[in-house]
Amino acid sequence: MSRSYKKVPIGGYVGGSEKKDKTTANKRFRKMNKLKLDEFWDEEFFDNVREVANTYNFRKDGKHWFGTPLLGSAAWTTDWTHEDIKKFMRK
Repeated sequence: MSRSYKKVPIGGYVGGSEKKDKTTANKRFRKMNKLKLDEFWDEEFFDNVREVANTYNFRKDGKHWFGTPLLGSAAWTTDWTHEDIKKFMRK
């Protein structure tokens, strides 16, 4: 995998992967729906994981583009070199 690269130059801000957070949220979602199925037939089921878990408490804090976006007057500049972008584009 030393030659694989991301196709789109977008990365997360802080914290790394959200895999554990998503696993925990889906376990809680399935558990609560199972409890409703077993005990409370009159109540409706949860339709979405976001009804059970707060996604704002997940590790990653948003995403950003590497380099300078081409947005005219709203463009911001950072001193990204070609080597920096290649480093962040590795998988």
